[in-house]
Amino acid sequence: MDAEHQAPSVPPPQRGPAMGRIAWALLRWLAALALFVPLVAIASDCTDAPLLLVHPKVTSVYEDAITQLAQGLEEARRGRVGVCTIDDLPKRPVPTEPKAVIAVGEKAVDAAARVFRAPIVAVLVRDLPPSVRRGLSLFIAPDLFLRQVRALSPETRTIRFIHRADAPSAIIDAAEAAARALGMRLLPQAVGTIREAALAVETVLGQAGAGEAVWFHRGVVAMNPEILLPKIVRLSWERRVPVFDEEAEYVARGLLFALTHDYLALGRAAAAMIDDAGAGIVFATQAKRILNGRTARAIGIPPRVLQGQSFNYVYE
Repeated sequence: MDAEHQAPSVPPPQRGPAMGRIAWALLRWLAALALFVPLVAIASDCTDAPLLLVHPKVTSVYEDAITQLAQGLEEARRGRVGVCTIDDLPKRPVPTEPKAVIAVGEKAVDAAARVFRAPIVAVLVRDLPPSVRRGLSLFIAPDLFLRQVRALSPETRTIRFIHRADAPSAIIDAAEAAARALGMRLLPQAVGTIREAALAVETVLGQAGAGEAVWFHRGVVAMNPEILLPKIVRLSWERRVPVFDEEAEYVARGLLFALTHDYLALGRAAAAMIDDAGAGIVFATQAKRILNGRTARAIGIPPRVLQGQSFNYVYE
């Protein structure tokens, strides 16, 4: 999923409503709404400012993520942040050059590079665009996922890592390195089509057993959630195997857990990169944690283990 469709982050720990009887269209809306963090809105103000946040046009559901990014930038830089959509840029009067630009996604990076000479920090990008030296990845650091599955299922030794065929090699390499550091074995498998993804569900999850967990990386389940999710949840419960992803809405529908972006933290991290002389792309190292308590019990995670965990949101 690209930066235009990032899920918003989640509220303080609480128990979610029963979701099983709600139609999927309504469930998706409620899941997104329930994950909003109440903030004082930062209005779109594409005027001169020392720091500009440039982003693609987003639907109203995802405006909260942009608000949180801007608030994180303002908190870290202690100054006003101008907020512009890509479409706003050509409409601006002759601007004063900002000191820096934070651009959300590849399209925003390209648009900002055509308008500004100021340094650009890329945020939520798959790979580092050639026009920038420093950025924050679309992907959350793999070791956060593996530490979370280890905390919930200490006996897990093997991670079946199902990823899109076009996933950057850096994320696969990082996942393998994180697994080795934790004494785990990571077995990657690429899928390029919905047919391949469905086959991976049947063969990998259908044969998984004790000591194994399955990680569906970003974008795999999204190929067709209506086809894939019911099979994944059914097999996870039948095989008593932890399954995790990066989308909160899939946890609402039965996956064990997900880690999603903490946009306030992402804004602060982007602000820190403005004066950073280093180069390269960095995985997000802070995340919101979402759990499905019913699935945890169904696959045999003891209550004492759950009591020792801290999640931002728990679906029941």
